[in-house]
Amino acid sequence: MNVYGPTVRLGLWLWLLTGLFALRVVAQPMSLLLEHPLLPRFEAWHSDALPYGLLVASQILILVAMSWTARGIDAGTMALTPPEGPRRTSAAACQ
Repeated sequence: MNVYGPTVRLGLWLWLLTGLFALRVVAQPMSLLLEHPLLPRFEAWHSDALPYGLLVASQILILVAMSWTARGIDAGTMALTPPEGPRRTSAAACQ
């Protein structure tokens, strides 16, 4: 018997992916301050396509959104719902 439903598994996956992205966000400025064989050089992370401050700010916003979503899934305030587009369209066509 599986005690973990799809919502619990989804919450775990969301937290795992959020943690991995957070490690990436933290590692990027660390590569500017110190050289380590596990971290690429700062120039490999940053392409100058976007100002670095804006890049970090957008990454922090993404982390906030990911954490908010994962917490909502864990707390049960967000539910898994299937997409309704195709069903709604086909149901409307039958009426």
